[in-house]
Amino acid sequence: MNDYDVLIVGAGFAGSVCAERLAHAGKRILLIDKRPHIAGNAYDEFDDHGVLIHLYGPHIFHTNGKRRQPAQ
Repeated sequence: MNDYDVLIVGAGFAGSVCAERLAHAGKRILLIDKRPHIAGNAYDEFDDHGVLIHLYGPHIFHTNGKRRQPAQ
């Protein structure tokens, strides 16, 4: 039986980043997700025609950075 220090449920942005940071801190991580891939809703893949598609629709990711002004 494997022993883990931390169980993380969800391999989206938050879960994946937490797992990476904890692993670098020396923790043994078990990261699980109901989907067969990492990246959560941000997951994308190429379709049969080579077009990159966003399987769960387009997403906008917010940051704490200052808003960029549109070019004039």
